[in-house]
Amino acid sequence: MNRYLKFTTAVILLLVTGWLVSSWYFAKQSSQTLDELVSGWHTSSTEHVAGLTLLESEQGVFSSHKKIRVTPNVPYLFELLGDFTLNVDQKAGPILFGENGLAFGRAEWVVTLDFDESIELSDKTTAQLKVIDDFSSRLQIEGSITQFNTSTLSGDNVTTEGAVDLDSGEYQFVTVVEALNGYASGVRLKLTNARLEVDSAMSLMNGESVNLTEIGLSAANGQLLNEKSGKNMSLNLSSAASIWKKNDTLDADFKVSFVNTLPLNSKEAYLSVQLRQWLTAGARNYLEQLSNSSHLLRQGQWALEEVETTEQQDFYRSLIYQAEKVGRLNWTDVISPMLTADQSQLMVEVGVKQSIETLAKLNLAGNAVLLDEKPSLPLTGDLKIVSSELDKPFARLLRRWVSRAWLREYETAFEGDVAVKGQTLLLNKGRVSLVRLTDELKRAFNDQ
Repeated sequence: MNRYLKFTTAVILLLVTGWLVSSWYFAKQSSQTLDELVSGWHTSSTEHVAGLTLLESEQGVFSSHKKIRVTPNVPYLFELLGDFTLNVDQKAGPILFGENGLAFGRAEWVVTLDFDESIELSDKTTAQLKVIDDFSSRLQIEGSITQFNTSTLSGDNVTTEGAVDLDSGEYQFVTVVEALNGYASGVRLKLTNARLEVDSAMSLMNGESVNLTEIGLSAANGQLLNEKSGKNMSLNLSSAASIWKKNDTLDADFKVSFVNTLPLNSKEAYLSVQLRQWLTAGARNYLEQLSNSSHLLRQGQWALEEVETTEQQDFYRSLIYQAEKVGRLNWTDVISPMLTADQSQLMVEVGVKQSIETLAKLNLAGNAVLLDEKPSLPLTGDLKIVSSELDKPFARLLRRWVSRAWLREYETAFEGDVAVKGQTLLLNKGRVSLVRLTDELKRAFNDQ
């Protein structure tokens, strides 16, 4: 009996010891993986999109806690999100008890988000991300946020699921937003059950290995509301993009489609874009410039409030000026580093269709050329709009454009030649102010 008791006690002690040692080992390995992700972020091109700062780190025997500050370096993202903090609580062990029952040999990081005052969150809002590390070099990710609200975008009940392979860099994500609202220039877009799917993996294309990323966005039963006129349109949204990267060149196909859901008068508005042989180094360079500009602007504005002497204020004003100068980069400055003369191409098509009939279509295309020792991308194409389907405000607008020789009017359609050279827009070889053109289109849209 004593021998049996001793044996049982020894087995229990061995199991407890094994449990403790393995829990410590799993926790240590998981914490090390997170530290490597944070440190590796600073040496990758993703730092130009957002910077990470480790504010706190507490390491326990079987768990850890970290607080990480995220600062978007792209101006639009910073305006949209501001700075926010990730609170990361990690636990690990040979067996974990979770919401879905028992899990063996893994670590879990529970990430909660704290936004600054630029993001309006109600008291009932929760934002949480769960990262599961099963020590197979693949991270499983689950996230949710009940509500968010910014100046241009708001949403309810956002959920996301995905996985990242730490060895290959491949990833897959599916994000669903129960209610999504976008605002711009007096127009509100309301989407229900918007679904975004992203899949990035190595793939064979024409016998060569490329990094292929496929993106799909869809939403049914949406509404487009003109807040000035009070008119709205029911629509379905679908969008698909394929981006493939080989070495330092990038090709992409992108199409977005809006279909109104009127049973007897259904129309589809679409945008199609194709890129060929663009340089990824140029895109990274542009992001780096935006990042540096963002840093300079924030540092200059902060320092300007703190300094006292005129000389110091002049110095920091010069920093702010340099940062704003980068932000004023025009179209040519932005895309020129992404182009290779005689190789890079861009094709754009915008149109409206009803069944198989095309009611309006704009085509633009161009090949990169060397201009003043820099690659440039002049675009040429044509515009055609069927006159019988036009609302009165748009018909009046197009006839004004005919009187200015921007378009030609025929019996059944308006037509014109279009060219884009640098910052210059030409209609029928006449220079056109893009600001004026946009303002007139907005007024016609509001008058419908």
